[in-house]
Amino acid sequence: MSIAEIYLNQTNKRIDHPYDYLIPEHLAPKLLPGVRVVVGFGKGKRQLEGFVVRLKETTDFPEAIRPVEEVIDDRPVLTPAQIELCLFMKRHYCSLFYEALGAFVSPVRVEKKRRPADGKTVFEAYAFIEKAYRLKRREALRGSLQKKVVARLSQGDCSRRELLAIGGDVSATLRGLESRGVIEGYFREHCDGEVPQGASRNAAPPQKGGALYKAYRQTAGSRPVLVAEGEMQRRLDFYLEAIAEVLAAGKSAVLLFPEISLSLELEAAFFRHFGSLVAVCHGRQNKKERYGVFRRVQRGEVRVVIGSRAALFLPFDKLGLILVEAEQDASYYAEAAMPKYSTTVVAEKYAALTGARLIFGDELPSVAAMYAADQGRWSLVGAPPAPLFKAPPMVADLQREMKSGNFDFISRKLRTALEDCLAKGERTALLLNKLGYAAYVFCRSCGHVEKCPACQVALRPYNGVLRCHYCGYTRPETKLCPDCGQPKMKALGLGIDQVWAVLKKRYPEAKILKIDGALIQNSYETFQEVQRILDEERVDIVLGTRMLVKFPRLGRVSLGAALLMDSDLNHGDYRSSEETWQLYGKFFRRIQGQGIIQTYDPENAVVQALIKGDAQAFYRGELDYRRLLGYPPAKHLVLLGLFHERAEVAAAEAQRLYEALLEAAGTSGELQFFEPFLSGVIRKTGQTRWKIMVKAGDLTAFYEMIDRVIAGGAIEALASKVSIEIDPPKTL
Repeated sequence: MSIAEIYLNQTNKRIDHPYDYLIPEHLAPKLLPGVRVVVGFGKGKRQLEGFVVRLKETTDFPEAIRPVEEVIDDRPVLTPAQIELCLFMKRHYCSLFYEALGAFVSPVRVEKKRRPADGKTVFEAYAFIEKAYRLKRREALRGSLQKKVVARLSQGDCSRRELLAIGGDVSATLRGLESRGVIEGYFREHCDGEVPQGASRNAAPPQKGGALYKAYRQTAGSRPVLVAEGEMQRRLDFYLEAIAEVLAAGKSAVLLFPEISLSLELEAAFFRHFGSLVAVCHGRQNKKERYGVFRRVQRGEVRVVIGSRAALFLPFDKLGLILVEAEQDASYYAEAAMPKYSTTVVAEKYAALTGARLIFGDELPSVAAMYAADQGRWSLVGAPPAPLFKAPPMVADLQREMKSGNFDFISRKLRTALEDCLAKGERTALLLNKLGYAAYVFCRSCGHVEKCPACQVALRPYNGVLRCHYCGYTRPETKLCPDCGQPKMKALGLGIDQVWAVLKKRYPEAKILKIDGALIQNSYETFQEVQRILDEERVDIVLGTRMLVKFPRLGRVSLGAALLMDSDLNHGDYRSSEETWQLYGKFFRRIQGQGIIQTYDPENAVVQALIKGDAQAFYRGELDYRRLLGYPPAKHLVLLGLFHERAEVAAAEAQRLYEALLEAAGTSGELQFFEPFLSGVIRKTGQTRWKIMVKAGDLTAFYEMIDRVIAGGAIEALASKVSIEIDPPKTL
């Protein structure tokens, strides 16, 4: 008896485990681990999609076993290592199996349809089919277009889309040649690759021997490697060398970049070195393009993929190297849906399953990465440069400025330096990580702060309206206080739009470029155009949010200033100091001249570390803080989120789940629980979100507890949706 263990495509955590199904003899050749099937489930034998994780010869339920009805895929869509990785993600991130599977099969999802002829439900895996043509025989031809088509087909089969490049619309020509039997049309899978404009398909392997590559070759073979190198070009040269070594061994490589950083220039460099072995995978591709990359990797035609985190889940047969550039970037944490995973954690597990080398690279590595290197779990190559900056930033104490009568957002020190740069025609870069016109509006009479009625966060003023940056709630701005009725409402704080308006008025002759998320919006084309302006055009003042550090070049900048660092330092999350260090450290490293930090707290540890350019001092202090309060990477942090359209339901059920967690944990004391807290309203859905925080020295205790909660039906009984995050980068 041949048995398949199958996970079902369903949404109940209590039954999310593999089920045994009999393999019919006629399906046995195609029914392999990694394919999707159709099975009957439950008393009504309703048809469900399932995924085969393994085959075996025996079952504990011989009397109740049912046969597999259909095999959906003609070949496995996951490799054996990917199946194990999917099971790891399901367990580690407490997700459903099919939620984890979605990361792997997004280019080839199964579509459930009802067949018009007989009304039967059918399951079909997505495939992009296009019409192609092949040459059948030769004959004398008259028309020039006919000759061009036949000449092209004599070199190999072509799709209709490819033949359009010959000379416009060739439809009539193709119909004529096909009717005479000169050519033959047929349908095939579309698997074209994406090639940057101007990139060559001819490979020119990189030269070996760089200092980073030599240091890397001396590291222990099985441990992940952290490359701390300040210059992007040196990291890129090293990546090319490491990939060349893997290709020479007959294996494949994947290089992950934060998506907004992917550029034609970068992609073309890889095509120049590795030719047609390269493919690009990112979120800007449409469904057909993602499908083409998936199939080409599956067939072994592509052995080097560069892309966003989605590239990690392509079906490589012999994966030899995983590279993660800018490992601390926020885009590597997938928070949109379950499982909410860390690309770093998943990559580390995948490398262990495949035996691939794993390399993380960054200009200023994360605290977690430095901790892994310090503990000996990762090997460290290089180190953050000391000192970090060409010239140490100076501090402008805003408290002293106010006491001396200067209430402007620009200190006297910065104004003098800025106007000196403008007079000399030199470029200034100003960083303010706040959107809008101000941080909040309050009453100078009674102290009332205008807040969102749903999220209870301060409303921000935008061009005459007050807006919640969480849920999008808006209402008109007014001078009258809703509490005391006095016309004393005033905007406080600083936003980038307000700064831009003031600078335009104050320096009308200056060319000012404002860069923020609203301008870029993860748009590849806009990002490239802004980079071109920075490289080629006259810009006197570059004003931006954190998007500034996404650009590899800001041009020749003689003066760089952090207008108000305090809003980032006091954000209130456990990683606020680290994120501030990363942001402003990278910003000041892009400044060729003088840097200025404007702050109300000049003695803050992050400010002092930036002034001294001492990365090690920052890491030591931050790790001491994480150890003291039990935050990652010293301990594990788990966030359970509850979402519901009705605020009162979400609040009540958060308390019910909290009590269920406490009961399931018992008195072991291995887990530390915190009362539920309101986390705001989700902008797209309008649902109210509550969170419950749990700290754990070992996740095993948490898994055992959550298993008891699920088995007892406590989560299933809730009307609210529940999500679980393991070591998320943010708690708010």
